[in-house]
Amino acid sequence: MHMKNLFSFLHFSLRKKNYFEIIKSFFWQSLGMSFLIAFLILFLNILYMVGNSVSGLMQDVKEKLGVHLYIKDSTEQKDVLYQRVMALKNDLEKAELKVDFSSKEDAFRFLQNKMPDIAANLKKYGIENPLPATLYVSFDNNQKYTLLKKIIENYKDVISNSNTVSRGYSFAQQETRVVWLLNISQFVMLFSYGLVAIVAITIALFLIFMVTMIYNYFHHTIEVQKLLGASYSQIKLPYIAYSLSLLLAAYLFYALIISFSISYINYYTLSLVGFDLIAYLGQYKTLIINISIIQIIVLALFTFSIANDQLTKKLKKA
Repeated sequence: MHMKNLFSFLHFSLRKKNYFEIIKSFFWQSLGMSFLIAFLILFLNILYMVGNSVSGLMQDVKEKLGVHLYIKDSTEQKDVLYQRVMALKNDLEKAELKVDFSSKEDAFRFLQNKMPDIAANLKKYGIENPLPATLYVSFDNNQKYTLLKKIIENYKDVISNSNTVSRGYSFAQQETRVVWLLNISQFVMLFSYGLVAIVAITIALFLIFMVTMIYNYFHHTIEVQKLLGASYSQIKLPYIAYSLSLLLAAYLFYALIISFSISYINYYTLSLVGFDLIAYLGQYKTLIINISIIQIIVLALFTFSIANDQLTKKLKKA
């Protein structure tokens, strides 16, 4: 019993000694590796933000696909016309199409804001508001556009450009204009996310490289532990703990780099344009913290898995 307790004490002492011996023997290498991994994490997050932004851009472009339905201008039976237009709007919305209605007055106010000279000339020559009331219908695929064409077949009496829409010119024209942008955006997004995965794997491989190098350096100590009857798990623990410590140190350096960079940029944005970057990013504080925690957990698990596997293989070969 006493002999068993002695061996347990020796195992614990060696594990503890090994961990601090690793830190002491490879302090500068560990420091340099932590800085390198910190910059890789920074690069990883920049790529993630680029991919996320491009994904949002793609969605915005899709949402901007749409067609204007011009309402016929009738001086008679305005109430009946209005009821028909509202019925059309309701049918389109029931089909899960996004619909925005603009009256003649809304359209003219928009003209006054965007092109005041033209609006002034119309008033100057006594020309009444020539702009029609409009329904702008948004869609993001050809199936919804087909559904739109089917619905307006029942409302040709109130839509002045129904024939053009029915022939499908609008979608074909708009799709041609945006398809190139969508393809490029999708490529950039997938490329960014692909690089994120590559950088994440690179970070883990750097950590594994350090652990393997240190394992080889302490080969004789490991042999002593094996002679004392230490299990694989007991031998591997200091090296796995070191790799996780290295990852944690890298994230601390990353936090310092980010904090300094944001403070530096914020100084100039405040003085030049009055934009408070820190206050703006504060809106996303919870999101940033959550993403960082997820990254640490994923990288830690990935590092632990590979380090454990590599160390086990080395111990079995020894």
